[in-house]
Amino acid sequence: LSKKAMATIGKIAKKYDVDPSVIVYAWILYHPVGAAPIVGSNKLDRIDHAVQALDVKLEQSEWFEIFVASGQKFLR
Repeated sequence: LSKKAMATIGKIAKKYDVDPSVIVYAWILYHPVGAAPIVGSNKLDRIDHAVQALDVKLEQSEWFEIFVASGQKFLR
């Protein structure tokens, strides 16, 4: 991810008092195509972050803020 995207994710993570990776998982879960993250890790903290994302309800404006910060222009 770009520095701009990571800064945006970090700001939103502070708001929700979670690790930035939780916001990344939440962002994927909120994606309009119905994407589902695949954790693929055996590290308990990474699995825990994925589970925590289920409790984070991003606002639509936050989702788009991350989308734009990552350099995206179009939804596919």
